[in-house]
Amino acid sequence: MAYEKQTWVNGASGNTPLSADRLNHIEEGIFDTSLSSGQLLWTNPNVNVEFNEQDVNLNGTDFDMIEIFYYDYTGRKGMMSQKIKVGEKCTLTAVFEYGNGGYVGSRHVSQTSNQTVHFGGAVSIIQTDRFGRQAVNDWCVPVFIVGYKTNLFN
Repeated sequence: MAYEKQTWVNGASGNTPLSADRLNHIEEGIFDTSLSSGQLLWTNPNVNVEFNEQDVNLNGTDFDMIEIFYYDYTGRKGMMSQKIKVGEKCTLTAVFEYGNGGYVGSRHVSQTSNQTVHFGGAVSIIQTDRFGRQAVNDWCVPVFIVGYKTNLFN
């Protein structure tokens, strides 16, 4: 069941006194949220290589939100994450500075079904650093995907 927010107003004229019913309502919401721990749906078997455009199959169906954990790029391995509602699209992004240059990378993601996520190819905007080198790394490499049953979208 989706949590129903209650409105609180200060003072006696607000007509929202503390009561066991109101406190139990809050406790029930906290308890329900604690039950929505994530379920590991997919793990990348080799995060040290290029991750080309592809579909990945998820191991589970009882979720309404996924969180994609990914490395900004394979050489640096800064962990990032992005949550999306089932059936939605998003863009994973990574930005960082190195020397006198900056690097930006992205990857489009869409969930094609409740059990499949499509990862587009990585795109990088390359700038050279002060030594004239260019970034030639694979960007936004997915590491694992977690599914959550939130009941926020009922």
